[in-house]
Amino acid sequence: MVASGRMDGVPAPILEFATDKAYTAILGKPTRDFNERMSSGKGLELGMVNRPRLCAWEGGLPVYVEGALIGALGVSGAAGPEDAACATVAVARLQAD
Repeated sequence: MVASGRMDGVPAPILEFATDKAYTAILGKPTRDFNERMSSGKGLELGMVNRPRLCAWEGGLPVYVEGALIGALGVSGAAGPEDAACATVAVARLQAD
């Protein structure tokens, strides 16, 4: 992990959720896509619950630069679509710099 942060008053597990989303997104796809894939079959769904650190909630995005996967980012603490929107803005800012 390069950096992490948590706003005042946010419960500690929220940071763990964000970390797990980033850990999942480092597989190369947004956690939303990962959720769709894991939900496509009972075997996949059952297997996912046995894998530590995987999180299929929205808010995890891979970070690509010039087509190369260089990392991932996870956002947590709001509803899934809001987490995903914040992550999208953050990744866009990273890629713009």
